[in-house]
Amino acid sequence: MRKTGSKPEFDIAVIIVNYNVKAFLNFCLESVYAATQDLKAEIIVVDNDSDDDSLSFLNQWHDRVKLIQSTDNKGFAKACNKGLIASNAEYVLFLNPDTIISEDCLKKCFKHFHTNENIGAIGVKMIDGSGNYLPESKREFPTPRTALFKMLGLSTLFPKSALFNPYYLGHLSNNEIHEVDVLTGAFFSMNSDVAKKLNGFDERFFMYGEDIDLSYRIKKSGKRVVYFPHSTIIHFKGESTEKSSFQYFKAFYGSMKLFVDKHYTKAAGLSFGLLLNIGIILSALFGFIKRSVSVIFVPLMDVTTIVASLYLVSKFWAQFYHGQIDYFEKSPLFLNIALYALVWTAMMAINGVYKRKQNIPATIKSMFEGLFVILVIYSLLGSTMRSSRAVIILGFIASLIAVVGLKYLINFLIYGRKSNEVIVLGNESDDLRLVLSKIGYHRISSVSLSDKSALYEASNLVFSIEKIAFQEMIGIMKTRIGKEQLYFWDAHKKLLIGSKNKRDRGQQLDEKSLYEIARPVKRFYKRIFDILSVFFLIPGFFIALFADAQLGIYFRSLLDILSGRKTLISYNQISSPQKLPIIKNGFFLPGKTKSPDDQLLIARDYALHYSFLKDLTILLSHYVDIVLSLSRDT
Repeated sequence: MRKTGSKPEFDIAVIIVNYNVKAFLNFCLESVYAATQDLKAEIIVVDNDSDDDSLSFLNQWHDRVKLIQSTDNKGFAKACNKGLIASNAEYVLFLNPDTIISEDCLKKCFKHFHTNENIGAIGVKMIDGSGNYLPESKREFPTPRTALFKMLGLSTLFPKSALFNPYYLGHLSNNEIHEVDVLTGAFFSMNSDVAKKLNGFDERFFMYGEDIDLSYRIKKSGKRVVYFPHSTIIHFKGESTEKSSFQYFKAFYGSMKLFVDKHYTKAAGLSFGLLLNIGIILSALFGFIKRSVSVIFVPLMDVTTIVASLYLVSKFWAQFYHGQIDYFEKSPLFLNIALYALVWTAMMAINGVYKRKQNIPATIKSMFEGLFVILVIYSLLGSTMRSSRAVIILGFIASLIAVVGLKYLINFLIYGRKSNEVIVLGNESDDLRLVLSKIGYHRISSVSLSDKSALYEASNLVFSIEKIAFQEMIGIMKTRIGKEQLYFWDAHKKLLIGSKNKRDRGQQLDEKSLYEIARPVKRFYKRIFDILSVFFLIPGFFIALFADAQLGIYFRSLLDILSGRKTLISYNQISSPQKLPIIKNGFFLPGKTKSPDDQLLIARDYALHYSFLKDLTILLSHYVDIVLSLSRDT
């Protein structure tokens, strides 16, 4: 730590607080490296106890970083102050991990500090992941009037109005330098001596409002706060936080109340506090309604669709096959229909269908897996409780068509038709094709930077950071506002990020995160499959195994599976599975080929597309081979 007034070792210290956004952090750091080529800079990352292997990733790929590891998450402000204390530079930049800066950003800010007097802090123009300007780049201090207009939505209706949108200073040009009240904590550059004299951020602000408070104290100290749009950065916005929850609204408005209590008079504080409390109640109500729609409405719609499909199929089959429309007894029939509908809906919930927009592939997979579970349940029910296998199969087909069709319709009405074509600015690779195919892109082509028309007309575009400067990416983004999607690809580390707009949490994908078998729910499926295989599905397999093996080996195999020490299907036996997610050792390979290269390809496909049905298919195939082998021997 440098004492205030002593000569600094570096020109600038870039302080980044990370919490579970490894992929976004990677691109942020790469852009910072590019922006500090001609500056003496120290890069400090404070990790707030992430559990997404951020630490091992940083140690492996980013040896230029000074890493400060927190054992718990005490908030953004405290983490920033840890970095500030550890820094030794003339200027300090607090930077969000979900940002990308241009190569000339820091040099321009550095120059503006030096050529203008009495500047305490500088912020820059920000755009979201689709190139849209972010109004929080420059703000006014919150007042009861600004809070009221923001709460009523008037600031959104009249974005350029000095009266109705004073908070975001909508009447000031986004492209001119202005002295403003508040800068965003996503990019907050300061004179280091000023920052340390003011003791950095107020640590009572856990996540929101700390930038407003620090801006206020900078201006109160007599220094200027400057909005500097001659450099633009990308802020994917909100990748570390979920902004639709009650906790978010409570934390945000709680921070605003803390700011008001700290800096405003008692009379102003009372009126502002009343508006804040109303805001908390209204926001909580809105959040509850929104969550209820997403959590309850869509699954209820699926249950209703499946119940209706099964009921109509049962009536059709009763009339068509039995010649009597009321052939099935009502109580067992309704019980069966309710049970089957709940199984299929539960499978969709487990597979994450309700966590995002209507996920068609996951829905289809869930319906097939649910059918398998239902057939197992059917075999266990007494004859008086069974409906009909034909009703199950036909009901499955009808439900699948109805549910998937309804989801297609909802997707089309809400999101429009999404193009499955994407253009890569740079070289496409097998790894990139794999990542893009997993998120729905199957028509992939590449272009060069000189092909301007293709870049601007493409609905979906991927920037390969090895092939194009960050400044050029930002320039292209500004011309593509309104297009579908932009992504950023790091071929060396196999990382992809993207965000549609400031309200999206965005996507951060690496190759391992794409493997289905790495998902906890799929591990659970695999465990259930192993247990069911022992007890219910194919007992003849173990008889065949016993007939061809010693008694001790047979029972040890059985106990290893039941105890979870081993699994039936595993790729761990092949020579080089180190690039695949780790699973337990097993008895059978996913494929039967003897070629090591082919085995690795099959194992990779198994890990990528793992499902309950895939294990069943593989195991039945091995079972048939064993039976045929035994029959030949006899």
